[in-house]
Amino acid sequence: MAQLTVRDAAWLARLLAQHALTPAADRPFAIVDVRDSDHAGGHIPGSIHVPSTTFARNVGWLVQQLQGKDEVVFHCMMSQQRGPACARVFARELQKARSDETAAVTEPVVSVLTGGFANWVSIYRRQAATLIADYDPKVWS
Repeated sequence: MAQLTVRDAAWLARLLAQHALTPAADRPFAIVDVRDSDHAGGHIPGSIHVPSTTFARNVGWLVQQLQGKDEVVFHCMMSQQRGPACARVFARELQKARSDETAAVTEPVVSVLTGGFANWVSIYRRQAATLIADYDPKVWS
């Protein structure tokens, strides 16, 4: 399995700005949010919410949904456990799909957002209108 790439918030914010007018489904990258009950209070615009508690059941579906993406960025609240673990499961599933000769699967870069969503909010809460969808400041006060 390939090594996971680590991406910081500034990198992802620039990528989102570059593709601000592109619908999330048409972007060359995807953001996968694996937070569970801690998903309240907002999310990165265009992210796909696949809770870590159901991730193993849904990973095959996710591989199919993200066909053709150049990069898939995973995060949880802190990106210390759930985010990296789900990214590794996703990468293994990609390898299995690629080894299946009947499947034409491209293999995107699989990365993890440093510091997770908590770091994202701490940096971008003042830009919540563009960088945090469904932002609830009460959750983060």
